[in-house]
Parts: sequence; C-alpha cells; structure tokens
Amino acid sequence: MKTRIKRHRFHAVCLSVLKFLLGWILKRIYAFKTDRPKSIKGPFLVLANHVTAVDPLLLNLSFRDQMYIVASEHLMQKGLPSKLLKLLFDPIVRRKG
Repeated sequence: MKTRIKRHRFHAVCLSVLKFLLGWILKRIYAFKTDRPKSIKGPFLVLANHVTAVDPLLLNLSFRDQMYIVASEHLMQKGLPSKLLKLLFDPIVRRKG
C-alpha cells in the first residue's frame, strides 16, 4: 500500500511540474482557454474524442486534480517514449479492437 501511495505522489508531482513548465506553452500555441472546474470530490470519469495527440495534455490542463489517462497498447510499444510515459504518468493500458 505504501508503494502505491508513493507512486501516486510521484505522478502528482510530475504532472504539476509538467503543467507548470509546458502548460503556458501549449496554451499559447493552441490558443487554449478553459474555465477550470473546482476540485471534484470523489472519483470521476472524463470522456473525450481525441483528434490530435495533444488533446490528452490539453484535457489534463483543464482540471486541477490529477488525472490518469487510458492509452492504447500501440502507444506502449514505442521504446524510450513509452518508458517515460509509463514512469511519469502510469497510463491505464487498454487493447483496441
């Protein structure tokens, strides 16, 4: 249980740092504006139709709370980028089709 809590904290810190460093860049490039909802109590599910590879990042910028993303298995076969994705965000991997 302690390991899971440590991993959750690590992912939350990674997400906060990336939001701080990359958030304003992405918002300027894509002219992205959003009304951030207040903290949501309890678990929640956000469904989105991702048209580009940047959509999950922009969606994540819309919420203050940490979010886990669902990724398809082909995304986890990209070598080093997949390992970084697994380390930093620990996506929930699902097989398509």
